[in-house]
Amino acid sequence: MQESHESRLLSAILENLTGGFIAIDETKRIMILNPAARRILDLPEGLNLDLSVDQVLMGAPDFAKILLDTLATRNPIKRSEISWLHGNRRHLIGYGTMVLRDAQSRLMGAAITFQDITPAR
Repeated sequence: MQESHESRLLSAILENLTGGFIAIDETKRIMILNPAARRILDLPEGLNLDLSVDQVLMGAPDFAKILLDTLATRNPIKRSEISWLHGNRRHLIGYGTMVLRDAQSRLMGAAITFQDITPAR
C-alpha cells in the first residue's frame, strides 16, 4: 500500500521538528516519539515503544506524568517550564500539552511539545 502525500508530509514534519513531540493514545501507549524528543531526553535508538509511557520514559518520569495528567484531566497546558535533572546537569524545558480528539470529538490521546531552553553556559 502506497503512503499518501499527506502521510509523507506529516512524517517529514515530525522528523524535522527541532522540538520534541510525544503523543500517547487513550491506553497510555506511545504513538509518536520524534527524533528531537529522543535527542532531548537522551533516549536510546532501539527503545521499545510498545509499552506504557511511564515505562518508556522511566529516565524522564516528569514528562510521563505531564502526559498522563493531561490525558486524565483533559486539560491542556498552554505554556509552562520544568527543571529537569539529567545526569549531572540541570535542564530547563519549555513545554505545552494538547488533548488529541478525532473529528467527532472522541478522545484519542494526549501529546506534549517541548524544547530545551537551558541558557548556554
